Amino acid sequence: MTNRESVVSFLQNVKSARCDDCISSETKITPRQIVNQICSNLVKKGLIYRAKGTCERCHKNKLVNSVSAKQIKQPELALPKTQQQQGKDSTKGKSAQITGNIGLYYTCYKLSRLGWNVMPTARNAKGIDIVAYKSDCSGYIGIQVKTLSKRAPVPLGTSLKNIMGDYWVIVNNVIKEPSVYILLPEEVRESAHRGVSKKGKVSYWLQPRSYETDEYREAWDRIGSGSK
Repeated sequence: MTNRESVVSFLQNVKSARCDDCISSETKITPRQIVNQICSNLVKKGLIYRAKGTCERCHKNKLVNSVSAKQIKQPELALPKTQQQQGKDSTKGKSAQITGNIGLYYTCYKLSRLGWNVMPTARNAKGIDIVAYKSDCSGYIGIQVKTLSKRAPVPLGTSLKNIMGDYWVIVNNVIKEPSVYILLPEEVRESAHRGVSKKGKVSYWLQPRSYETDEYREAWDRIGSGSK
């Protein structure tokens, strides 16, 4: 039996999705790159399906192969396991961008109800996330928004120089019931926690105990009305 026939026979027998690594391990076809080439060719010939999914053997989310598209379970989008990894908050089924958008547009919604005209900035732009101006155009403010899917430290990056704008809005628990905390930039700097990794890399964090206070919780009055 050829390697190609072995792969097809194996997938037909297990009747579930498998990644290249697990196919290589279970069929003893090595190196793994050979399995990759075989599966890619089988897809072109319409003999198997290959897509992003969950391997039923190692349970990892990666490219998997199956004789039936129904056997490929789509993975839940997940973020890194800790906030220390680029400041991304973890929540099943939501990507970092979607989680960030929830907090951003929730803040826009709340500001609009206060009479502000709001404009989100470019999502990848450095600096403030929202520009809000009064209804009579007599003034405007810049706001940075930090979104977390649950109660967690807020990543501030490797320098406190990036803390800017007129207000900081922290939105956590955005998936179930958003809680909002409104701080001034100087308050964020004063409460920032400095951490140093084993490799000597410095990073700053705002711990929940520093921002989850009655003074900051739902303190929209600190920003005030945009219609006056």
